[in-house]
Amino acid sequence: MNSLLLLIGMILQTPPQFEVASVKPVAFGPTRIEMPPTGRVNFTSASLKTLVRTAYRLENYQIIGGPDWLDVDRFDVQARPPENYQPPKSTPCIGADCPLTPVQLMMQGLLADRFQLKVHREMREMPVYELTIAKSGFKLKEVPEPAPREPGAPFPPPPPPPPPGTPPPTTAVALPTAPPGVMMGFPFGFSASAVAFAVLPSYLSQILGRLVIDKTGIKGHYDFKLAFSRDGLPNNAPGPPPAAGAPAPLAASDPAPSVFTALQEETGLRLDSAKGTTEVLVIDSVRKPTEN
Repeated sequence: MNSLLLLIGMILQTPPQFEVASVKPVAFGPTRIEMPPTGRVNFTSASLKTLVRTAYRLENYQIIGGPDWLDVDRFDVQARPPENYQPPKSTPCIGADCPLTPVQLMMQGLLADRFQLKVHREMREMPVYELTIAKSGFKLKEVPEPAPREPGAPFPPPPPPPPPGTPPPTTAVALPTAPPGVMMGFPFGFSASAVAFAVLPSYLSQILGRLVIDKTGIKGHYDFKLAFSRDGLPNNAPGPPPAAGAPAPLAASDPAPSVFTALQEETGLRLDSAKGTTEVLVIDSVRKPTEN
C-alpha cells in the first residue's frame, strides 16, 4: 500500500513536458515570441537569456552568470504539448508572486534537456528603484477595467504605423494609442490603455534593468503614455539596420526627456534609487543545444 502511494505521489509530482520540441541555431535577427493558449510555443531568433527569462518569468537583471554566448547566440524553438493538454482555467495574475504556468514549467524541462541547463535560486542585495508619488500628486484618473477576452480570442489589432518619413515622437501625446487592456512598447516610449497599475512598475523594471518596488499604494486601471530617450538605459540595444534601399529613419526634431523626467511630468510619479533584496537565478552550468 505504501509503495502504491509513493508511486502515485511520484506521478503527481512529475513536471509537465512538451511532446515534441525543435531547437535550431540560427543567424541573428529580430526576436519574436508566440505563446498562444493552446500550449504551443514558437520562438524566433531568441537568445538563451530570452528563453530562460520566459521560462522562469524573470527580468534580465535577475539572471546571473552563464557563458559569453548566453545573450549572443540565437535559436528558433518550436514545441507543442501532449494531445490531451488543457489550458489552465485561471484568472489573470500580475506580479512576481504569480504561479508559473504549465507551459513555463515545460519550457524549464526543455532547457534542462536540450541545453543541459542547471540553475539555483538565491536572494541578493542589489540596487533597486522605489516608485512613489511626487509632491505634485498623482496625475492619472482611474478608468474602467476592460472586458475580459474570450478564451482563444485574438488580441485586438495594433494601431497602424506612422507614414514613411515620420520622425519618432518626443511627447506622450504623439504616441499611438494602444487597444484596451494592452501595453505596447516602442523604441521611443510606451503606450497602454486600461491596464492594471501593477503593470507599470513591472514594465519600468524591464526598461531600467532594476527591480522597481511600488510604494504608491495605487490600485485600479489606467491609461499610460510615456515618450522618453533610451540614452543611458541598460536595454538600449541598437535596432536592426534598414532594409536595402530603404531610407535611414529620421531623427527626432527635439530631444526626448529621460524616463525619470517623463514619468514625473506625465504621471506625477517618481523613481528614487535604493537598496533592496531581489531573488535571482544563478546559472551553474549550460551547454549549447543538442541536435534535433
